[in-house]
Amino acid sequence: MLVCALDWGLGHATRCIPVIRELQRQGAEVIIASSGKAGIILQEEFPLLIYIELPGYNPKYSNTVPLALAMVTQVSGFQRTIKKEHALLEEAVRSHKLDLIISDNRYGCYSNAVPSVLISHQLRLRLNGVWSIFDPFVNRMLQSWISHFSEVWVPDQAGSGLTERFMSPNIPVTYVGWLSRFDSIEVREKKYDVMMIVSGPEPLRTSFERILREQAKDLSLSMILVTGKPGDKMNVQENFLRIVNHLSGDEMAATISSASVIIARGGYTTIMDLIALGKRAVFVPTPQQPEQQWMASQLHERGVVFSVDQDKFDLRTALQGVGSTAGLGSFKKQDGLLESAIAKLM
Repeated sequence: MLVCALDWGLGHATRCIPVIRELQRQGAEVIIASSGKAGIILQEEFPLLIYIELPGYNPKYSNTVPLALAMVTQVSGFQRTIKKEHALLEEAVRSHKLDLIISDNRYGCYSNAVPSVLISHQLRLRLNGVWSIFDPFVNRMLQSWISHFSEVWVPDQAGSGLTERFMSPNIPVTYVGWLSRFDSIEVREKKYDVMMIVSGPEPLRTSFERILREQAKDLSLSMILVTGKPGDKMNVQENFLRIVNHLSGDEMAATISSASVIIARGGYTTIMDLIALGKRAVFVPTPQQPEQQWMASQLHERGVVFSVDQDKFDLRTALQGVGSTAGLGSFKKQDGLLESAIAKLM
């Protein structure tokens, strides 16, 4: 069985980890495929598995243009990448005699010869404000990509309020629960007051890191900043702030578990990981990314997290505000959804 992960950020790769583990537990021989930093993550986690390098999407982002609209302007390039990865996928089906494909948001990783499952929580995209006029075009394009798959797995639980707004598929949908590589991690003793996790595309990743490092200088708290650069082994100390570029899965879980408060973008995979570890969080959504902004505002309004836009972010205020939140541990997990979905396919 082949598991493919998109390379936009690290979340698609990390949430594939529990899927791969469960496939192996149920007796499957797994091959992994991705590109860029996501590929590094999967190879670090599963060094003995066959790895297939797929073409990278290399999207370009802007601080001012909404994410979905920026994607529209790059559709032709994405279509070429999807065509290339689909050709590689069909060759892999033949050469490795694959029985099943599971693709996390890689729309070219499907085959008509074997069942092909898409993992996604973005089955409908929404644009905000004046950009909403492009909504029909964006979603027609998205639905055409999704239509190649035989089934969709949504990494959520029915009724959670995290993904319903984005769902409008015309193929079977299965909820497989929140997918986190940290599900089996034990809670550690407190080591850090604050853990800050930087992620996402450039130049937005760098601008967020710069803000956090500058504001952390004024606080006498035990803090750690993870800059989200796998493959680069930086580890420095700036006053009370430790800065590392990357942590392994076990190190990341242990560090999150040992921190009182997590500051992060609030991407969907981050939310799932923090649910698994029951943490309090401050979310600073990626600018011009409607999905992150919507989820952060929903969780903020429900008193689960503290959320603030990047241009209004103040570290002291955020740490004061998060103290009155319920935390992501307030979500109640339904067990067995992923196991059942995989058993059904097997």
